[in-house]
Order: sequence, then C-alpha cells, then structure tokens
Amino acid sequence: MKPDIPFTTITLDHKWPVGDSYVEQSYTLCIDVEPDFNAAYYWAQQFWFYGGNGNEGGYLGIQSGGSIHNSTQKIAIFSIWRSLRAEKSYVINSSAEPFTHEGSGFSCKIPFPWEECRQYKLTIRKLSHACWEASITDIAAGAEYAIGNITVTEEWGNLKPDGHFFIEYFRPIDSCEDLPYAKATYSCPVMIDTAVVYPVHHISKVEGPCKESGTIQMSEGTFVIETGVR
Repeated sequence: MKPDIPFTTITLDHKWPVGDSYVEQSYTLCIDVEPDFNAAYYWAQQFWFYGGNGNEGGYLGIQSGGSIHNSTQKIAIFSIWRSLRAEKSYVINSSAEPFTHEGSGFSCKIPFPWEECRQYKLTIRKLSHACWEASITDIAAGAEYAIGNITVTEEWGNLKPDGHFFIEYFRPIDSCEDLPYAKATYSCPVMIDTAVVYPVHHISKVEGPCKESGTIQMSEGTFVIETGVR
C-alpha cells in the first residue's frame, strides 16, 4: 500500500461565538518529541475570512523538512488562498511567492530552527483593511519574528468564528509503518476583537489511510497529539 498525501489528516475543529469583528487569532505549539530531520511534518492552524463564495482562507504553522530556496530545513509558513500579493519578512533567507498546491494564492516562509520541548506562539493579525500579518514568537526568549504579510481582496472581511488545527505528512511513504513518530502539544486557540475570546466547542478527527497511527488527548485546554510509529 502507498498512502495518499497527506498520509492522514488529524484535525481539531473549533467554533467561537458568532461575530464578524475578529481581527487576530493565535495558538501555542510545542513539539514534545521531534521527528527525524528529513521527516515532512506540517503542524498548522487553518482560518477563514468573511467574503466572496466562502472559500477564502489560509493556514499558519511550522514544518520539519520544509523547503526555502530549494534548501530543506525547519521553517515557519503562512499562506492564503486567492490572495493578491505578499511581502516577505525581514528574516534572512525568507521568501514570499505564489503557490498552486490545492488551489492558488501566496505563501510566506522563514527559516525557523524550532527546538524540541520549546513552546512557540503563532499569530495572524489584521494590519490594514486588506493586509494580514503572521508571526511566530519564542515564548521563553520573548522574541517575535515576522513570517510575512499577505494582501487579500478588498471585499474580504475579518476572520470567521471557526477554524481548525491540522497535522499532515506531505511526502510519499511506502507504508504506514514508515511514518516517523512525533508528539506535539497544541493549546486551545484564541480570537481577539476588543478582548480575548475562547472557542465554545471543539471536535477532533483522525482520518486517512494511516489513521491508526494518530491519537489525540485533551487535558485542561491543551491537546496532546501523537503520530507515527515509535
């Protein structure tokens, strides 16, 4: 058997109180057990905007075995489908370029050598009427790094009151037994309008051809997610 890409999709759906004034979303992430260097994992939060036909949205997260300028490394990445343009970060060797995977849009990437057992905060926030910025913060060091800015259509509004966290493995594997083991702790995400707003409920799913290789445990507002084979 040769599983599809992604090998499996683990998602955590979140719903916030109904409203159209959310201008920022953030979550924290810690990779408790890091996979091998070349393992192609993506841990990310997906979000959507008001406007158009309802498919406006993007995602924000970190990768192991990611790619910038044809170099494989750990990265932070921010993408929005159907976006108009992007501005890269001040971080050395960052990028901002169009993408065509599962739709088209613009993606910003920065090299980011995240470490095992270290907590990071990822944030998307509105800069202006049609421009959104993403950043990643090393919480222990108190250092925030811009990932990039992406401009969307003028008619799009603020963030919708829903979203989901997902994990995928984005390269082919010969069998589910070849999936590298990893463990991550993900915090309950928050929205911001004039105050911090927490989700009203969560729904977890483990799907795909290797779904037996993924587990989710919730405890005190955090989610511990294990994937792969030890």
